[in-house]
Amino acid sequence: MKKIIIITHREDLDGIGSAAILKRYYDQSGEYFFFFYYSLYSEFVKLISKAIVKDFDLLYITDIGFNELYLPFFRGTVDFHKKNYYESIRLKFKKIYWIDHHLINNENRRFMESILGGFIHNAKNGCASKLLYKYLKEKYGWIDSISEQISNFANAVDHNISLEISDMLQRVINANQTNLRNLYKIMLYLSEGDFENDWIINQNKERLKVENIEIKRVLKNLINFEINGLKILIGISEIFTTGSLIKYLFNNLDADIYLTINGDQVSIRSHSINVRNIATEFGGGGHKFRAGFVYKDIIKDNKISKKFIEEFKNIISIKTKK
Repeated sequence: MKKIIIITHREDLDGIGSAAILKRYYDQSGEYFFFFYYSLYSEFVKLISKAIVKDFDLLYITDIGFNELYLPFFRGTVDFHKKNYYESIRLKFKKIYWIDHHLINNENRRFMESILGGFIHNAKNGCASKLLYKYLKEKYGWIDSISEQISNFANAVDHNISLEISDMLQRVINANQTNLRNLYKIMLYLSEGDFENDWIINQNKERLKVENIEIKRVLKNLINFEINGLKILIGISEIFTTGSLIKYLFNNLDADIYLTINGDQVSIRSHSINVRNIATEFGGGGHKFRAGFVYKDIIKDNKISKKFIEEFKNIISIKTKK
């Protein structure tokens, strides 16, 4: 059988949904065996380093926003390539198709387009699963109502539109961030069009109980301060993904810049300020008004690192200076 590797963002419905759409498409022929990698942005280089040395026919990357920290891997300038002959690895790049919806500059876009089999990045026309379904539809003439539903549900979550099924599925994904077996299970249910079974409904009910308790704790411990007249709001949680928590704060509290932290993962959002420019200063990326980055040891002794706070304040002062 032919082998397909899928590396997808594990934190949201867009990433899990993209994997489900790919499984639906390639399951039609019955000729493919799948390997799934569920990735955080901080894990991507480690996971693709594992994947690239395997024997495979196709490798898809979905809903992983391009980050300049990934460039050394693709340029062959990391230690990994000292152990693995870069030119032989580079030949495998033509089997890679990367489909995503985050911003990328033209120079990096041209480079990635030149080395991969396909590099489809469009920040204007919906989420990654929308782009993926459109790609499969246009390239292969594939029309599939379940995949279209998945992409619509994912798009609602990604664009801050509240739909009962979308919200429930996202909540269940949030609940299983440390359980890769269950993330795979969710992906399978999505690929079968089984969006509201007993397992999903029960997971959602239990998660709601946990979130109701956790959000009270988060709100009680919010950090806020001002820089250049801008109100900054910071929430910290080990229960919520940074994306889910920042969505709640963004929709319910007033601030100019929102920041959420879980472990080393950081999300940043604003109604009107280009936060991607701030995220890129920390090696991150994303969209103009919602982005993210990784900051090692940002939490120390249950407090935000003073070093990070000073760096953040300096960057905000420069980037938002009037």
